[in-house]
Amino acid sequence: MKTLNIGPGVLVTAAFIGPGTLTICTMAGVQTGTQLLWAVVLSTLITIFIQNVAARIAWHSEQGLATVLLSSTGYPMVRTVLMVLLLLAIIGGNAAYEGGNLSGAFLGLNTLLPTPEMVVGETSFSLGKILMGLAVGSLLWLGNTEMIKKILIVVVLLMSASFLLSAFLVQPDLGSLLNGLLIPQVPQGEWTLLVALLGTTVVPYNLFLHAALVKSKRKTGISLEAMQKDTRYAVGIGGLISACIILAASAVQGSEIVSVADLGQSLVPLYGPASSYFIAFGLFAAGFSSALTAPLAAGYVAQECWGWEAHSYKTKITALLVLGVGLWMTFFNVRPLEIIRMAQWANGLLLPLVGLFLFIILSKQKKQLNVRPYQRGLIGLIVLFFIVMTLRSLGFLT
Repeated sequence: MKTLNIGPGVLVTAAFIGPGTLTICTMAGVQTGTQLLWAVVLSTLITIFIQNVAARIAWHSEQGLATVLLSSTGYPMVRTVLMVLLLLAIIGGNAAYEGGNLSGAFLGLNTLLPTPEMVVGETSFSLGKILMGLAVGSLLWLGNTEMIKKILIVVVLLMSASFLLSAFLVQPDLGSLLNGLLIPQVPQGEWTLLVALLGTTVVPYNLFLHAALVKSKRKTGISLEAMQKDTRYAVGIGGLISACIILAASAVQGSEIVSVADLGQSLVPLYGPASSYFIAFGLFAAGFSSALTAPLAAGYVAQECWGWEAHSYKTKITALLVLGVGLWMTFFNVRPLEIIRMAQWANGLLLPLVGLFLFIILSKQKKQLNVRPYQRGLIGLIVLFFIVMTLRSLGFLT
């Protein structure tokens, strides 16, 4: 499977600025105004830190994240348990995430170009979903995703610039803006939304994808410092985009979000009646782009766990299985926006486990990786934070 020849930091940002970010950030703005802006700032800082930790691990070890984790123990039983947890977390989690990606892409496509239903017996299937799944599957199998990724990144950046302008046109109250940025608060009943919001930025599979790209880029002579700087800038811009989506959506606070037209309300000041079509195009571009990235990362993890060769057909089959499960999820009689929201929430639930993986690696190989005590301490605090957020969203903490 061909490694994407795009800067690691830019690819991380392109991966998390998907339909989940558009949907969840819009919902956050509509439902809570600016009250959850602090969560975007915090999640952006956490993402920069842990992505650069993953980059450091891959750089010094010249191995992928899964390989380093599994080699951190000499006990076969512990290694087997770690492998099972890793496969369940990343491959299983990516399958759920893929359902959200494909749902977002189809939601946008069907708004722009409604597709007919194909009836088999008493069951109906959307021809558009099937064709989109075949297109993504073909690109994954051929491995020639570089050009399509670059095109879609440009589209996502265009959409992001639109939200920046919309946030400027909205002109939010300065007091509310500062209050939302500086004072952590969670409106009553919105803990699930908070975890989903964290899960749109701190994406577990991005750590493994980033590490694989850094390992590959190391051979080109680029320094670790240059790649970490690239991550800070790229992810920082991604966080700014997420915050602007919330700000733009806060202008229509109190509205109900059930369709693409509802998502587009926040862009009405900029695009007028055409806003729903623009957001539909953005959903398609972001969803299709992320639908390529998630299976790729799952394939890398499986490849490292079982020691397959870099371009093994088994790696591609794993990626196609993740795509297949995600596509299957979209055929349930569930609103696409609800699938996207639940995928982001499930993604947020995986964060404590993936943070624990990083903590284990840093603790076992602190000398080889030149890890400072404060870095391990920060990872520990991040894991604890994720655990508390997860338990609170599930109702175990009050």
